[in-house]
Amino acid sequence: MDIRSIVKKTVMVSAFLLVAGCIRNAEPIVRQPSLAGQWYPGSVGELAFTVDSFLARAGDVPEMKDVRILVLPHAGYAYSGQIAAFGYACAKSLNPGIIVFFAPPHRVPVRGIALPSSDYFETPLGRVKIDKEMVRELGTTPGFAINDEAHRLEHSIEIHLPFLQRIYGKKMEKEIPVLPLLVGDLGANEEEFARILSRKLHNKNPLVIVSSDFTHYGPRFEFVPVFGKNVKELKDGLKNLDMGAINAILKFDRRGFARYVGTTGITVCGRNPISLALALPMHVSDARLLKYDTSCAITGECDHSVSYAAIAIGGSFVDGFSAQSFSVSRRN
Repeated sequence: MDIRSIVKKTVMVSAFLLVAGCIRNAEPIVRQPSLAGQWYPGSVGELAFTVDSFLARAGDVPEMKDVRILVLPHAGYAYSGQIAAFGYACAKSLNPGIIVFFAPPHRVPVRGIALPSSDYFETPLGRVKIDKEMVRELGTTPGFAINDEAHRLEHSIEIHLPFLQRIYGKKMEKEIPVLPLLVGDLGANEEEFARILSRKLHNKNPLVIVSSDFTHYGPRFEFVPVFGKNVKELKDGLKNLDMGAINAILKFDRRGFARYVGTTGITVCGRNPISLALALPMHVSDARLLKYDTSCAITGECDHSVSYAAIAIGGSFVDGFSAQSFSVSRRN
């Protein structure tokens, strides 16, 4: 074989390897489900039926306009799926340009806000598109960082995705991206983070989903205040404790919420995401508690209990958010 043939073959092989490498590099990065078959059904048919049944039982929600923020629980569907459905019943009539998650990290400590490098989430119902352009922009901003380890097994965002997929269908894969933010300790910088996000989300018509449960009661959570001598008094005590935090959210009172958490020691896992949401520049026109329950009431097992709430906040974002509004109509 002469030198020209050798060179030609080498060039062809190099070109092939380059193209093959580009093809591999072009494959999307997909964050695989970690909860399917455990916290929610793992088969397409059963998962679709379960979510649709939750939404049907939620029925008609109170008529609200300009819903911008939903505060929703993130436990397994047997515990909080029905409560979350009351919030998603509102979302059925919305037409968001982007869905932004403010969620707490449970497995990996986070300072600031953690972003994923993935292109998609996946559930048994298909893929959910991540706004990679927004991730890239925020990833170069102080306080934000790519942290795939924090996202890899985190349940506080994944648990919501099947609801969005049943409501919006294939739009979640192609048209409506999500921005998944794991919100850790922000120190005294909540307002600055809120301003950054408001500027980045300008004219994107965002819906913000704040993922949080409320009181975690029992020895496992190292939180055992004395509420009384029987189960009824325990349930009443849990509700009274939770309503103090919920009322601060309904008033959109960030400082009041922080004071209440600090004074009572209430174990709200999503206190940082909630505080960030309450720091967003917003004119609030309506805020409602759509549904409240506890695992104690749902299961009858009250040695340990976690509280769940679905809250909707309506109004308009300002100082960088789009003035375009959503509307929610009563479902027939």
